[in-house]
Amino acid sequence: MEEFTSSVAVTLLSVMVVILTLVVANYTFGWDLFPKEIERVGIVVLASAFFTIISSVVVNIMLNVGRIADHFDKDHGQ
Repeated sequence: MEEFTSSVAVTLLSVMVVILTLVVANYTFGWDLFPKEIERVGIVVLASAFFTIISSVVVNIMLNVGRIADHFDKDHGQ
Protein backbone atom coordinates (compact mmCIF):
# COMPACT_ATOMS: atom_id res chain seq x y z
CA MET A 1 0.00 0.00 0.00
CA GLU A 2 2.83 2.36 0.81
CA GLU A 3 4.41 1.85 -2.60
CA PHE A 4 1.07 2.39 -4.36
CA THR A 5 0.26 5.63 -2.53
CA SER A 6 3.78 6.92 -3.11
CA SER A 7 3.66 6.22 -6.83
CA VAL A 8 0.20 7.79 -7.12
CA ALA A 9 1.39 10.94 -5.35
CA VAL A 10 4.56 11.23 -7.47
CA THR A 11 2.69 10.61 -10.73
CA LEU A 12 -0.07 13.11 -9.95
CA LEU A 13 2.44 15.69 -8.77
CA SER A 14 4.45 15.33 -11.98
CA VAL A 15 1.32 15.72 -14.10
CA MET A 16 0.21 18.72 -12.04
CA VAL A 17 3.56 20.46 -12.58
CA VAL A 18 3.22 20.14 -16.35
CA ILE A 19 -0.41 21.27 -16.36
CA LEU A 20 0.20 24.19 -13.99
CA THR A 21 3.14 25.29 -16.16
CA LEU A 22 0.78 25.39 -19.14
CA VAL A 23 -1.80 27.30 -17.10
CA VAL A 24 0.73 29.91 -16.00
CA ALA A 25 2.03 30.28 -19.57
CA ASN A 26 -1.55 30.51 -20.82
CA TYR A 27 -2.36 33.44 -18.51
CA THR A 28 1.06 35.11 -18.83
CA PHE A 29 1.16 35.18 -22.60
CA GLY A 30 -2.59 35.39 -23.19
CA TRP A 31 -2.59 32.28 -25.38
CA ASP A 32 -6.16 31.18 -24.60
CA LEU A 33 -5.20 27.51 -25.02
CA PHE A 34 -8.36 26.10 -23.47
CA PRO A 35 -12.04 27.00 -23.80
CA LYS A 36 -13.74 28.21 -20.62
CA GLU A 37 -15.61 24.90 -20.12
CA ILE A 38 -12.38 22.92 -20.22
CA GLU A 39 -10.73 25.40 -17.83
CA ARG A 40 -13.56 24.83 -15.33
CA VAL A 41 -13.22 21.07 -15.63
CA GLY A 42 -9.45 21.46 -15.33
CA ILE A 43 -9.80 23.34 -12.07
CA VAL A 44 -11.92 20.52 -10.63
CA VAL A 45 -9.45 17.88 -11.87
CA LEU A 46 -6.46 19.77 -10.46
CA ALA A 47 -8.20 20.27 -7.12
CA SER A 48 -9.08 16.59 -6.88
CA ALA A 49 -5.51 15.62 -7.83
CA PHE A 50 -4.20 17.97 -5.14
CA PHE A 51 -6.45 16.40 -2.50
CA THR A 52 -5.44 12.92 -3.66
CA ILE A 53 -1.77 13.87 -3.30
CA ILE A 54 -2.36 15.21 0.20
CA SER A 55 -4.29 12.06 1.12
CA SER A 56 -1.49 9.86 -0.23
CA VAL A 57 1.08 11.73 1.84
CA VAL A 58 -1.07 11.39 4.97
CA VAL A 59 -1.51 7.65 4.36
CA ASN A 60 2.25 7.25 3.94
CA ILE A 61 2.88 9.14 7.17
CA MET A 62 0.35 6.98 9.00
CA LEU A 63 1.91 3.79 7.62
CA ASN A 64 5.39 4.90 8.69
CA VAL A 65 4.64 6.27 12.17
CA GLY A 66 5.43 2.86 13.68
CA ARG A 67 8.75 2.67 11.84
CA ILE A 68 9.67 6.18 12.95
CA ALA A 69 8.74 5.42 16.57
CA ASP A 70 10.74 2.17 16.51
CA HIS A 71 13.72 4.01 15.05
CA PHE A 72 13.72 6.64 17.79
CA ASP A 73 13.05 4.04 20.49
CA LYS A 74 15.99 1.92 19.32
CA ASP A 75 18.35 4.92 19.16
CA HIS A 76 17.36 6.39 22.53
CA GLY A 77 16.78 3.12 24.36
CA GLN A 78 20.46 2.18 24.48
